Formats: sequence, C-alpha cells, structure tokens
Amino acid sequence: MAATMRQLCWTLFMLGEMIACVGVMLVASGCVSTTAVPSGQQGQVAPDFSISALDGRRVSLSDYSGKVVILDFWASWCPPCQESLPHIASLATNAELARRGLVVLAVNEQEAAETIRAFVEQQHLALTVLRDADGTVARSYAVSSMPTTVIIGRDRVVQTVLTGLSPDSAKVLEQALTRALDEPPR
Repeated sequence: MAATMRQLCWTLFMLGEMIACVGVMLVASGCVSTTAVPSGQQGQVAPDFSISALDGRRVSLSDYSGKVVILDFWASWCPPCQESLPHIASLATNAELARRGLVVLAVNEQEAAETIRAFVEQQHLALTVLRDADGTVARSYAVSSMPTTVIIGRDRVVQTVLTGLSPDSAKVLEQALTRALDEPPR
C-alpha cells in the first residue's frame, strides 16, 4: 500500500513538472494567450518598412499615407495567432472599413513562403500577407510576442499596440480601430 501511494505521489509530481515545463515553453516562445494590453510604443511615429508580400509585390508602410493601418504580426505555429487571424481577415475584407480608410497587413514572422502560403490557403484567409523573412520589421516594432496587433493612425503615429489573445481581444481591437477611423485626416 505504501509503495502504491509513493508511486501515485511520484506520478502526480511528474505530471505537475511536465505541465510547468509546457507553460514555460509557451511563455518563452512568446505565443501564449494573454490579456490584450497597450504597449509603450503608443504615440510614436510608426517605422517605415519595405518588404515582400506573399504575392511578390513590395509593400511599404509609406504606400498607405493617410490611411489607418493594422499591422498584425503572426506565425502559423502560434495557436493564438491561428485563432485571431480569421477576425483580422474579416476586418481586411470589410468594404465599409476599407471605404473609411482601413488597410490590414498581416506580417508573418520568419517562416518560409511555402509554409505561409499553405497556411493561408488552408485557412481560406483573404488579406494582404507580408513576409518578414529576417524579423527586421518585427524588431523595429519591438514585437516580443505573438500575436501583436499595431494600429497606426492616418498621421502614421502608433495609436494602439495589442499583444496576445484574450476573450475580449476582438472587442478591444474594434474599439481602438473605431477611435482611429473616427479621427479626421490631417
């Protein structure tokens, strides 16, 4: 009986250790569900960039002068990104938001073009996907976890930075987006 109890205690201890290790790996990978919160980049001029879209075009932030831009940093291996991308894609295809000046750019982090293309096709995502092959754009926006969503105003100033995914992420994003779109062009 004592040996069985000892074995049960050991099994429970090892299970707890494995769960703790998985949690540490998720946090270390930067891909963990968290509450969406604004970061310290708000109020700063958004860094310009020029990188390739999945369709081969070169895309620069400066191409969208006077527009409200959402930059959504993601990776196909990130479960919170997989969950949030359909909502981001729905914003990208919303004709009313486009009429009001919204542009959505989904910035993939350092994955092969074939991997990105397969994921986008499998998920039936209709949006402009950029490939940050060497992570330069993510570094310029101080992206430390994914997903990270940056809302840039018409004046090219970062208005909101949201990191992670929470039950109210879509609501928080839409409120921030409404504020950005409601600001008159300067």
